[in-house]
Amino acid sequence: MLGDSVLAKMIHCYVFKNGFDSDVFVLNGLINSYSKTGDMVLARNVFDEIPERDVVSWNSMISGYFQCGFYEKCKGLYREMLHLEKFRPGGVTVVSVLQACAHSNDLMLGMEVHQYVIENGIEL
Repeated sequence: MLGDSVLAKMIHCYVFKNGFDSDVFVLNGLINSYSKTGDMVLARNVFDEIPERDVVSWNSMISGYFQCGFYEKCKGLYREMLHLEKFRPGGVTVVSVLQACAHSNDLMLGMEVHQYVIENGIEL
């Protein structure tokens, strides 16, 4: 893990030194890299710096929070995403959130997400 973390930080430095710091595709890759090393603080820093986030940015953070065991942060970011007008949570998003609900025994939000899936015709 430590080697992976160092490599992710080296890539991060390269990205900023070489002007890729506004490329959402590259920044989403950094979020995924940091998530896989368990460094959700740096993943969130990258997420917060993205000027125009896309659905992949949101899914990367939500999925990363779930995979690292930060269930409350996963669910909180989902709630935040629900209020966006630009795009809505899709199948990838709700799978992570439903798993976070199951792991944290959050039946109420799990039922709300299930209802959201039905109302929006989301295929899982």
